[in-house]
Amino acid sequence: MTTITATRYDSTTIVLHWATALLVAALWILGQTSDWFPDGGLANRGLWSTHVVLGFALAGALAWRLAWRSTAGRGLPAEDSGALHVLAKATHIGL
Repeated sequence: MTTITATRYDSTTIVLHWATALLVAALWILGQTSDWFPDGGLANRGLWSTHVVLGFALAGALAWRLAWRSTAGRGLPAEDSGALHVLAKATHIGL
């Protein structure tokens, strides 16, 4: 019997990855541009409301991503089983 080895991540993992990346980028842009508007103005309040909502969306996406990865997500085999693999594992634990 042959064993099929996964060569790519599953679609849910990929979607969660890109959703996380887009949310982080959007939150950074909103945070950097908030000073362009006067304090207390409608635009500034709307900007910060959006920032908070997207922050909660990011927290939810991260929680979902961690839950998915620990239960059903697909892990790929290590590309390098030597010192580079040990360094990568140590970095992940450190993060």
